[in-house]
Amino acid sequence: MIETRDGDVATREAFKLAELFKKMVEDHKARAPLLEQFAKAWRKLQIQMKSFEESFSDCFDIVQKIADCASMTAGSSTDIGTCLSKIVIRHRDVGIKLGEWSRELSSGLDHIQIKTANCKTGVNQLYKDHGNQLKKMRSVMKKRSGSLVKLDKKIKEK
Repeated sequence: MIETRDGDVATREAFKLAELFKKMVEDHKARAPLLEQFAKAWRKLQIQMKSFEESFSDCFDIVQKIADCASMTAGSSTDIGTCLSKIVIRHRDVGIKLGEWSRELSSGLDHIQIKTANCKTGVNQLYKDHGNQLKKMRSVMKKRSGSLVKLDKKIKEK
């Protein structure tokens, strides 16, 4: 640490702020992997939901074909075909809702990943800028403290 006169409040406060900033950056860097892990887990769920939605739709396409075949036959099979058609119609709504939720989840995750990346680059840039400014301020303070020490010596000599 730079030598300063006793009671130099501004210097102490500046160094406290620098330490606080450093801790904030370290905290952000510690949380970044957690956000990435969070997004990765939810992305995995979203991919599985999309796959399930496609399988769900394929199954009901086949059930609809069975219902159509049953409706075209004579006898009690037409009632079975009608019932199957009603079931397919009701469950297609579930498939549509599942697809909507999957797309919303995907857009939310995209937004989180973009914000996380922007935040990461912003914090890194702030950290670099802070380091440069800190170096400059330390050299300025070192020069000033050196000149203060010289002035104190001159005053003591008189």
